[in-house]
Amino acid sequence: ALATDEDRAFRGLAACPCAEATEALLRLYDALPAPRRWQVADELLLRAAPPAPSTSVSPAFLARSWSDRLRAPLLERARAAIAGTDPDGIAFGAEAIRRYGDASDVPRLVAALERTVGTPAPEGHYAVGQLLWPLARWPDAAVRAQTADPRVRALLDLVPRDGRTDAPGPQVLRAMRSGDPLVAKVACERAPALTPELVAAAIPWLGTEDPLLAHRLGRLLGTAPLSPLLAALPDAPPAQAAALLTLLRPRLPADAWLELALAHPSVEVATMLPSLLACRGGGRFPPPAPADVPTVSAAWARVLAEQRDALAAGRLAIVPGRTDPALVWPGWRCDRPPWP
Repeated sequence: ALATDEDRAFRGLAACPCAEATEALLRLYDALPAPRRWQVADELLLRAAPPAPSTSVSPAFLARSWSDRLRAPLLERARAAIAGTDPDGIAFGAEAIRRYGDASDVPRLVAALERTVGTPAPEGHYAVGQLLWPLARWPDAAVRAQTADPRVRALLDLVPRDGRTDAPGPQVLRAMRSGDPLVAKVACERAPALTPELVAAAIPWLGTEDPLLAHRLGRLLGTAPLSPLLAALPDAPPAQAAALLTLLRPRLPADAWLELALAHPSVEVATMLPSLLACRGGGRFPPPAPADVPTVSAAWARVLAEQRDALAAGRLAIVPGRTDPALVWPGWRCDRPPWP
């Protein structure tokens, strides 16, 4: 947050619908160190036409707040920002270049990618995504750009072309097979169509500890045919089996899904079993201890044997005094109704 005097100056300038206030914001940007200057950078981007879609600022305000004479000083600061290592500064610089830069900025963007790909996730990976968007304005120059870094080369191959938002299928498939989680993350977003080859290349990534990659894989494979997901399940390690079962859960009857889950007794899979109960809770509580997994799995096997029809019809209701308490583990509780 800005200091008190700086905050008053910033708020006063931000409320003024005139290009002179935008010029003053550029000077305030220069006067502030990171990270406080990035708050001013956000306001500058808000004012810089063409604006990003906004429901909170009127077009008339934005039209009065910008002048073409501000393009060059904004770009000067943007180019300096992407020459640094601060992810917020890179995001500001990349967005300003996307709006007002030209093909001569491609080498700057590529150089920023080369510096950024080695930054530990998630900060570096966030900045990589910001740098790829402006490169899509000049895809031919991006593809021809020189780099000695194979990761950057793979990322540049994923830049969309011909006005599309996806990348060519062979490049996406090669990226997914690269073994590099950063490249795979971008490939998930650039996939043009879900081919059998792409599904086969994506499945080995399931179970990753990278939450963003896991999220993107879920979106990519959420509509994949069932047959390759089911075929990968028998030999899957615990984390990958849990990820496959997560994809299968909304697409299979509950009893069929439980039968598959019980074939993979593990902490990761046992954690998912209470999702079959008609109550809230579970995700906010610790997973079962390894020693609890056999007991929990045996309790759910009894459900499958004795209540398959009820399970197929919907989530199981908890009946105080009757529901098997071994279906869950110490530390887990159902919010509604309570266990007796």
